[in-house]
Amino acid sequence: MSSAALIAGSWPVHADVRIGFHAPTTGFAAADGASAQIAAELAVEDLNKAGGIAGEKVELISYDDQAQPQQSIAIANKLINQDGVSFAISGSYSEPTR
Repeated sequence: MSSAALIAGSWPVHADVRIGFHAPTTGFAAADGASAQIAAELAVEDLNKAGGIAGEKVELISYDDQAQPQQSIAIANKLINQDGVSFAISGSYSEPTR
C-alpha cells in the first residue's frame, strides 16, 4: 500500500526534504504500524509548522511493509530510486528495519 502522505496540509505543496517511512499498516502488526504512522505524520507536521528542516518543507513518503523483511527491501529500493528520499526511517520491527 502506497500512501504518499503530505503533511503540510490537505493540498499538495512542493517539499524540499523527502523522508521515507515504512511500517506495517496491514497484517498482524497493523495496530503498531498505525501508531508509528500517526507519530511520523505528527512529527512532520510539527517540523513544517516550525519552518521545516533548514527552512525547507518536509514530505513524508510512507509505505506498508507488512512487517516482512522482503517487503522492506522492495520499499527501500523504491524510496531511493523512485521517490528520491533524503533519508528513511522505519516504525517497525527489527527484521524489516534491518
